Amino acid sequence: GLNEKYILKKAFADLLPSAIGQRPKQPYRAPIAACFLRERDSLASRLLQSDALRETGLTDVAAVEKLLQKAGDGGAGLSERDDMALATVASLQLLHRQFVADFRPATPRQAV
Repeated sequence: GLNEKYILKKAFADLLPSAIGQRPKQPYRAPIAACFLRERDSLASRLLQSDALRETGLTDVAAVEKLLQKAGDGGAGLSERDDMALATVASLQLLHRQFVADFRPATPRQAV
């Protein structure tokens, strides 16, 4: 069922330490918050600026500001939940930008 990489673990059982071969799956999460730091000139950091948050009105600006302050140096001060919250807010901001603020409907193709 949920025994990921079963065949791979069995094939290399004689080479892997048992602590690795028998441990449960551990998810890897990329450091999301590092993308949102204000020192970086990126779309993500611009989407999370206070004025951009106020403009969309989709989130609690003060709460996002608090998370960004907590992120500090490369996001080291954030929990996984905080990290995912920032990713969610950035996603909402991006969706708003793409499909509301800058939306351009596709023009129908002309018949040939």
